[in-house]
Amino acid sequence: MVLEKKHHARVLSGVSAALIVMAGVGIPAASAAAATPGSTILDSWEDAKGRQVFVREGAYNATSGKGFGMKKIRERHNIHKITSLKFATGNPNGGTAEGLHRRYDAYANRIECVNGKCEYTDSIPIRVIMNNEERDEYYGVNLRDQKIGVMTAYCISDTKATDCPSWVDKALANPTDFRASRLDASASPADGESYTASYEPLAGTAIEPNVSSPAK
Repeated sequence: MVLEKKHHARVLSGVSAALIVMAGVGIPAASAAAATPGSTILDSWEDAKGRQVFVREGAYNATSGKGFGMKKIRERHNIHKITSLKFATGNPNGGTAEGLHRRYDAYANRIECVNGKCEYTDSIPIRVIMNNEERDEYYGVNLRDQKIGVMTAYCISDTKATDCPSWVDKALANPTDFRASRLDASASPADGESYTASYEPLAGTAIEPNVSSPAK
């Protein structure tokens, strides 16, 4: 009976030790898991020249203002839709190489209609930067020697504002039809604002009617 108790105690000790070992292994694993969600690729596509473009969830520190990926793009620059990035990277010129980076540019345009007459009143430059550098770690995110992806996307503002106007996503979801240069006005435009996207600035241009209306 005594031997049985001792054997039972040894078994329990062995189980406890195993649990401790498992816990010791599990803690860093959990920590690693908590540190890597930013590496998740949210979407992948090709630019106008067939080059791969992708965006990760990324990371962002509001105090330092530094980071990368959609987290930074959303929280610092107020661009929330990946379709906005896709429009910019769809620029027919294929972007501009800058070392391991590739820069893509587009414009978000605001249209104002008054008394049936419409005009592009604002054209905000949008820039997307694809980073093809391979890194093991980037802003605290474990990338395991893979490419960073879209590093950032932002509006270029004369006021140096870090965030884009709230209507930029809506504009970039509504490309201008360039088959007849500058279109996208309605036959009977209602007074107010609407938005469209382009690969050249349109501000100051009057809009000819009798074409499908832009997004409002």
